[in-house]
Amino acid sequence: MAKSKIYQSYEELVAKNKAVFKRFSSSRYQGIFKAIWESRQSEVDRLESHQAYLANRFLERSYQYLEKRKELKEQKKITKKEIQTQGWYRDQLLNTTTNFQKISKKYKSIQNQFQKAAEHIDNLDQVQRLSDDRERNQKKQISHLQDDLTIAKGQIADFFYQMEQMEKDYQQALYQIDQLENTIKKEESYSRQYKGLNQKMNDELMRVNQKLNRFEELF
Repeated sequence: MAKSKIYQSYEELVAKNKAVFKRFSSSRYQGIFKAIWESRQSEVDRLESHQAYLANRFLERSYQYLEKRKELKEQKKITKKEIQTQGWYRDQLLNTTTNFQKISKKYKSIQNQFQKAAEHIDNLDQVQRLSDDRERNQKKQISHLQDDLTIAKGQIADFFYQMEQMEKDYQQALYQIDQLENTIKKEESYSRQYKGLNQKMNDELMRVNQKLNRFEELF
């Protein structure tokens, strides 16, 4: 179906179709035709107003979308750095775990040595004195190891806290992307609705022209 011409005013409609309106020059017909035009004009005005609203809204949404994309690009850069930082923390955790294992082995070794020394305490006074010295040294070593363990635990706690923060930021970025996609879908839906109304108006004007042609055939 060919699209009907859209006229800007009733006067333009009459001017462009003089041959048709000449045959219905009586004021009664002119009043009917103008009433038909005015009844459609309110719909045209409403559609034009809605079209302008949609255009402004689309431009606003497009600007917001571009701004959000810019923010997301910046966020991706930050996230990339955070991922690199996360890798560093992972390496630190691995090193800390390795050190912890070494400390545990060393601690067990010290315990074994302490146990062997304790077994000789009851039998030899000399061993007792040596054991006292060794015990003092072992206590110092154990104190140092406990300090190292405390530091390692603090590093692990900091690492897991950073991981939680990065996960929250990542989820927030995903949520913003979903919101933008939903907004774009709504704008596309409004655009389709407007096209449908425009086609409906064209079809209605075509129907009026067809009625005019039938009036011409009757008179």
